Amino acid sequence: MSLGVVMVKVFYICFLIGLVYSVLSVILGGLFDIFNIDGGLDFNFEFPFASLMKPAVIASFLTVFGGMGLIGTKRGWKYTILIAVVLGIVVAFSIWKFVIVNLAKAENTSSIKREELIGVEASVIEAILEGKVGSITYVVNGNKYSSPARNIKGTRLDKGEKVIIIEIKESTFFVISLKENQ
Repeated sequence: MSLGVVMVKVFYICFLIGLVYSVLSVILGGLFDIFNIDGGLDFNFEFPFASLMKPAVIASFLTVFGGMGLIGTKRGWKYTILIAVVLGIVVAFSIWKFVIVNLAKAENTSSIKREELIGVEASVIEAILEGKVGSITYVVNGNKYSSPARNIKGTRLDKGEKVIIIEIKESTFFVISLKENQ
């Protein structure tokens, strides 16, 4: 096999990996939002530019590198690999600098401690059935949040009912009706 054929295969593989990752991220992200599934990994250590290794940054590099490589080989560009690498790095760096870094800054400034939520008034947005989980919405520092919730007494709370956050265990908020708390 010639180097050109090998490089075309490399470009296809890189492009497909980036494309599949992007499509799966959108689909799974939507499903996780629908079913209120949340999670993440925290390794409690950091090294410089660790956020450059985020999957979204890597996937954007692979997609652009593969796509530009395929375009370049079809057009007969002499320096296809160099162009694909440079454009892949430029796009990946741009996504890191202008999207990921800014989102991390916004998340850090708007996040609140769980202890601060105890005693906050909320509204039921999805009925909390007897012993089951529903949803509440609450406003803190001008930001509106929603969370899964249970009635601490185990009784039903209807949509629109006002509640007070009493306790938070894992990702579930335990609430009591404002009527019952008075």
